[in-house]
Amino acid sequence: MADHNEDKKQQSLGAEMGRQYLVKGAGEAGKQTVEYVSENRDQLLEEAQAQTEDLRAQIGEQAEQAKAAIDEKRAQAEEEIEARKQQAQDEIDARKKQAQDEMDARKKQAQDAMDEAKDNLWGNLCKCFS
Repeated sequence: MADHNEDKKQQSLGAEMGRQYLVKGAGEAGKQTVEYVSENRDQLLEEAQAQTEDLRAQIGEQAEQAKAAIDEKRAQAEEEIEARKQQAQDEIDARKKQAQDEMDARKKQAQDAMDEAKDNLWGNLCKCFS
């Protein structure tokens, strides 16, 4: 039993030493990071600014491309609307012409019937008086 307790103490001591080693290592890494950033601050800022400018340029290009695509779709939609309007107007004009042609044909028929009736009337009147 004593050996078992002794093993646990050694494991616990080993774990504590490992933890302390990790904490010390993390602290040292943090110090090195701070030193690196302090020494290279201007270069890091320049790189970050360059990356920011590159991203802004990319965003600007994407915005222009999106606007161009929207403008193209709008132009296509307007062309389609105009084509449909023209088609509708052509159909209206064709129906108007057809209706006018039918009216003209009926007028001619009526005029022909009147002329024939007049001729018949004069012919009958002449027969009556002859």
